[in-house]
Amino acid sequence: MARNPFEQLQDVVIEPRQAFEDVVTLILKCLYPDSRRVRVYRGDGGIDTFTGTLGIGGEADVFQIKYFPSSWEDSQKQRIRDAYSAARKCNDYQLKTWTLCVPTRLRKEDLRWFDEWRGKQDRSIRLLDGDDLTLHLHDNRCAVA
Repeated sequence: MARNPFEQLQDVVIEPRQAFEDVVTLILKCLYPDSRRVRVYRGDGGIDTFTGTLGIGGEADVFQIKYFPSSWEDSQKQRIRDAYSAARKCNDYQLKTWTLCVPTRLRKEDLRWFDEWRGKQDRSIRLLDGDDLTLHLHDNRCAVA
């Protein structure tokens, strides 16, 4: 089965993690023009990119970008749990939705784990995998990506 372009990044760029984050952020900006990327400084509150508002009374739809180019092991699963927990507990906003963006087409074991995990959470959680992101590249709004 052919690999999507995001799965091929490690073959063509020196810093595939950074390239993935940059392209995904650009896709999100095209899809959600009011989205913003957060620069990490003393912790990012579980946000890579978000739409909404921060501060007292703020609500945010959070996008977490994780460059996991292979199957998920315990360490990747823990990083996903930690990222969601940080977003859920952040005092800078109320979490509305949380979306995990990853470069790969997931194995059924990874999908099963993710579906079971997200079913136990109290917020809406979505997954954008490399195939979903590739489809967005064909969206006219994302032509610049």
